[in-house]
Amino acid sequence: MEGVRMFSPNDWNDSGKDGTSYAADDLKACLEGLARHLFGKKMKFGSKCNS
Repeated sequence: MEGVRMFSPNDWNDSGKDGTSYAADDLKACLEGLARHLFGKKMKFGSKCNS
């Protein structure tokens, strides 16, 4: 299943963010919702990788 989300300049202008930050925040929220649905708990995203 594929999906595309389209944003207009009004979307990010109203939020006070630039287009890239707005899209990144939306993607993060979408992925967190998917993880919560799949795993049943809130997931955290970070820049560090545990290895």
